[in-house]
Amino acid sequence: MNYGKRIRMLTGIATLGAALGAQAEFKVVGYLPQGRSLQGIQFSKVTHINWSFAAPGNDGNLNGINGPQLTQLVTAAHAAKVKVFLALGGGGNHDNGFAVCTANETGRATLVKSCMNAVHTYNLDGIDFDWEYPDGAQVAGFNATIKLVAAGLHAEGKQLSAAVTMNDWPRSFPTTELYDGLVPGFDFLNIMVYDNPPPHSTIAHAQTGFDVWIKTKKLPKEKCVLGCPFYGPGGKYNQIVAANPAAAWVDRDGAEGYNSIPTMRKKAAMSAAQAGGIMFWELSQDATGDLSLLSAVHEVLLKSTAMGDLTISRASAHAGVPWRWNGRGGVSFGTTETGNQFGLRADAAGKWLPGPMP
Repeated sequence: MNYGKRIRMLTGIATLGAALGAQAEFKVVGYLPQGRSLQGIQFSKVTHINWSFAAPGNDGNLNGINGPQLTQLVTAAHAAKVKVFLALGGGGNHDNGFAVCTANETGRATLVKSCMNAVHTYNLDGIDFDWEYPDGAQVAGFNATIKLVAAGLHAEGKQLSAAVTMNDWPRSFPTTELYDGLVPGFDFLNIMVYDNPPPHSTIAHAQTGFDVWIKTKKLPKEKCVLGCPFYGPGGKYNQIVAANPAAAWVDRDGAEGYNSIPTMRKKAAMSAAQAGGIMFWELSQDATGDLSLLSAVHEVLLKSTAMGDLTISRASAHAGVPWRWNGRGGVSFGTTETGNQFGLRADAAGKWLPGPMP
């Protein structure tokens, strides 16, 4: 992971928020459907929350926004320095209005105006398009709309994202526009690597997503965000581990319809090394405490940050000495443990050198 700027740790260990605050290029995005409780949401472990979903009508006006709920979320998120996007569409009937309103200039203008009104009314940080999926004659309207929305948002320092499929099938993104000005309009794309035929969402699927979008389609890696599930065909992750807590630690790799902690750790490490972020559908499906998938990802990202370009005070005193995370928000020097393979060491100049990764 490249957080860019050097971050000096004077004492203890930096939080993910502090690291990202210095160079917020790596994104940790969590979708949150409206109606979900904010209690238990780990704001300190995400950078973006996509509040889901508003549905565009045939006329381009946005429907289904619960104003008080969204206001409550924005207040809590902004207090934690977390950005809030309004996600549009979401598939099924929620997408019906897209094709109609984007097909003509009047509808597009209304949709753009509705997006900007929502941003202003609720103090949002951006818009996320989750049209599943524009195709055929709809692509031209999608392209024209995206360029207008991007222009409006970027003029005010706001951001634009979209949700797309792992391998761009069905055509989740008008790829003919990839080199024709559309991608620059998006700040990032959330690659939905889930809901595949069994086994649902594997490490191999994640690698395919990176290969398709970054290597083949030439999407800039900083705009590629790996989407991961907090659910499976067998149910929500928190329900699965509530019935059997041991299931959280068995590396299913999607084979049993969900991702375990070991699998999610591997995906976090892959994202840190190859892409510009990681995304989850959806936050309320996570477990709590030691069984939390988001917490597992957070720990990996903190370690990946340390392996990037962190320095610590008096690092030379620990030159060549391995250390491990002590589970209390700090580090212990001169010690390792079998269950924690994220051992790092500092060189004489104070730069962290990586140890083995899982």
